[in-house]
Amino acid sequence: MKRKQENLLSMYLAVNKVLQDNSTIWNSVSAMATAVGSFTTNLSLLRKTIDEQSTPITGYARDKRNALTDMVNKALEVKGAIFAFADVSKNETLKAKVNFSFTKLTYSSDTLCAEYAQVIKDEGQALGAALNPYGVGNTKLTQLQQSIDAYLALVPSTRVAITSRKLATKKLRDGFSGTSKLLTERLDKLMFRFKQSFPDFFTQYFDARIIVDLKQTAPNANNPPVGPATQ
Repeated sequence: MKRKQENLLSMYLAVNKVLQDNSTIWNSVSAMATAVGSFTTNLSLLRKTIDEQSTPITGYARDKRNALTDMVNKALEVKGAIFAFADVSKNETLKAKVNFSFTKLTYSSDTLCAEYAQVIKDEGQALGAALNPYGVGNTKLTQLQQSIDAYLALVPSTRVAITSRKLATKKLRDGFSGTSKLLTERLDKLMFRFKQSFPDFFTQYFDARIIVDLKQTAPNANNPPVGPATQ
């Protein structure tokens, strides 16, 4: 959330408190009650969207990196057994098929990393019991497949999280715009209904409507607070 939005939210919360504290004054005026209801609904949606936008996405990337590391380590172990078997068997074609380096398995594109690991697993599966003397049996191959599947399941998670944050940012921008418009064009105007009959409520409302820059120590002549016109 941007600094301007933080300041707006603080103002919205102050306005909401004044409205709720004085609900007995305005709740009999149907247009005012409807406008306040819309405002409180907007405020609730805004706060929910702020939570969505503020959700950290670093955890998704960390989970994917951990899954990749696990997959690569298991793939290299199986590759080593296959390579050694191929060397004893003088099978250069098999060597070439599984000769994926740590760098290639780790730093290729997401899907290619998994594809290379899958090639190693499939070649190991095809050799079957021939790899037993090299320390790789069905258990190792099953674990490698599980790690490949687990990694592939996490590949889209970071992208989805980034997309969700972008959507939340747009919703937030639209939400602030709509809420400010609601205040300016409806609630501010309806408040004049109470200027003479409930002057304290009227003054409290428009005092709350002043937008204060929370990063400033205090308003001053050079940085005065901004509020709506009350004339």
